[in-house]
Amino acid sequence: MPLNPTSPQNPKTLLSHVYIASPQLGFARPCWTSFVSCSLLSAFLHSMAHISMALSSCVFCQLTQLSADADNVVLATPTHIAVLDHQPLVSSRSHILLIPRSHSVRLCDVPESELADIGPLLSLLARALGSCFDVKDYNIVQNNGPAAGQLVPHVHFHIVARSPLSTTSSNPLSNLSIGSLKDRAAYSSLIFARGDRSDLDPDFAQQSTAALRAYCSLHYPSIRPHSARL
Repeated sequence: MPLNPTSPQNPKTLLSHVYIASPQLGFARPCWTSFVSCSLLSAFLHSMAHISMALSSCVFCQLTQLSADADNVVLATPTHIAVLDHQPLVSSRSHILLIPRSHSVRLCDVPESELADIGPLLSLLARALGSCFDVKDYNIVQNNGPAAGQLVPHVHFHIVARSPLSTTSSNPLSNLSIGSLKDRAAYSSLIFARGDRSDLDPDFAQQSTAALRAYCSLHYPSIRPHSARL
C-alpha cells in the first residue's frame, strides 16, 4: 500500500521540512542535501559517543593518560606508556606492562605509527630490567582475544624479569632441570606469565620505578623509535 503523501513516514514529507534560505529565489526552498548531511552527522556523533564511553571504561586507556612522573610510570613516549604491574607475579623479580596509547584490542589492530615503536621499546625495557635487577632471563608475553587468555581488551605486553633457576628461587621451575616438563602446570604458568600474584609493595615500587625510569631516560634517545623521527 503506497504511503500517504502527507504521512510523517513518507521520506518526501520528512525532506520537505528541511529548508535553507535562497536569496536568489526570494524564498526558502527544501534542501535534501542538508537533511542527508544532518543524518550522517547525527549517526557519526552517536557512534563517537559510544566509542568515548568504551574508552572511558577501559582501564588501560586510563593508564595511558598518566603523566610521565606519575607513580609507577617507568617510561612515557608519544605512542606508549610503560608502568609497573600493580599486581605482579609472585615468581617475578619485577613486572612491567607496555601499553600502546591508542585503543586497539588485538596486535593486528595497532596503528603502524605505534607498531613500529614496540620492538625498540620492548628491548629497552628488557635491558632496563636486566640492569636494575641483575637478571638475564625474562618473559615477554602478549595475548590476543579471550580464547588466548587476554583479560583486558586493550593491547599490552608483559615484560617479566625472572630469577635464575635454583633450589632457593621463587621461580616455579626451581626444582626442575631446564627442559624438563614433569610439572606441566608450572611450566605453562612460567612461559605464559601466569600464576599467583600479589599487590605491588609501595616501597619496592618507588625504588624500582626510580631506577627503571633513570635507565630509560638515559637510553631512550639512543633507540630513536619511529615516533621520534616523525
